[in-house]
Amino acid sequence: MNKVLVHFGGVSEIVGSSDIGLLTLLNADETRELVITCDKQMMYQFALRTQPVSGVDKLLPAVLDQVIRDQAGIHCEIDILDIIYGEYSVMLMNQDTLEELPLRASDAIFFSVIVKLPVYPDSDLMNCTVLPYHPPS
Repeated sequence: MNKVLVHFGGVSEIVGSSDIGLLTLLNADETRELVITCDKQMMYQFALRTQPVSGVDKLLPAVLDQVIRDQAGIHCEIDILDIIYGEYSVMLMNQDTLEELPLRASDAIFFSVIVKLPVYPDSDLMNCTVLPYHPPS
């Protein structure tokens, strides 16, 4: 698989709907974006981490980060492989064992932000699904 490194660009609400959000992933030079939908609960979780809120370091994602980095020494990445029946096919890839675990796309992006994992969409997928990025749109 040819991969393209992307990074988290932000989360926004869809105008007219407070229940659906959009997660933006940007290419390295921030000229192209890949957009993934998320639910209201995921938007809330992202909001907790983008605003100064005390106690976030004691929530499960932050604790899992500690376990993965300090105790397990696991090296992982997020791979966005394809779109199947309108949903992104996303895997958490253990780079040491090459074991893959499927994840919901929004959960994978959330996990990558918390644990600081690289995210790699397939280059063919990027070529057919990305949009030009025009900040702050």
